[in-house]
Amino acid sequence: MKRIKPYIFIGNCAVLDGDSIQAMRRAGHQVTYTEMLHNCRGMLEITKSIGYTIFGQGLKIKDDFQVCFFKSKYQAKDCYYFYWSGYEYVFVKEL
Repeated sequence: MKRIKPYIFIGNCAVLDGDSIQAMRRAGHQVTYTEMLHNCRGMLEITKSIGYTIFGQGLKIKDDFQVCFFKSKYQAKDCYYFYWSGYEYVFVKEL
């Protein structure tokens, strides 16, 4: 039986509320790529859309030392986000 990942992508900081993003960043703590991948639906598709390799040769997001992964709260909802090239990509827990 396939496990359903409870966090869904809602957007990045360019389209989300700036004050909420700042609060999310202040409250966050770093997690591993594996934890985020395990819990966030669409993570592989999003990383591919910003230029990372999923399988085979090429740079994978998990190996990019400039990308960081976090768990926090966005507008009082549990969330994960990753920070890449000045952008936060946010996944919130489905209710």
